[in-house]
Amino acid sequence: MGDLNAGPGSRPLRELFARGHLLDAWHAADTRLTTEYGTYARYRSPRPGKRIDWIAVSPDVRVERIGINPASIDGGWPSDHLLVQAAVVLPQNGVSVR
Repeated sequence: MGDLNAGPGSRPLRELFARGHLLDAWHAADTRLTTEYGTYARYRSPRPGKRIDWIAVSPDVRVERIGINPASIDGGWPSDHLLVQAAVVLPQNGVSVR
């Protein structure tokens, strides 16, 4: 996972996902809980835009659900980026991890 500051179709992401060893968890998810907001929100409410923060998973990881968390804390945001969060099932032990 990471604050990659790389938009969809950018060279870093093309390289990251090129060989199929890693997948974009957003597209691999069974359920998407939110719209695909722009994750660089600049301490503002979510808005349409490009996602520049990513979770990459190997093909054997099941992504149950994923979403972009726009929650504020006490009226402010903890970061200038919105959180991308996912619930996944790891293949080794079948444990659900959030």
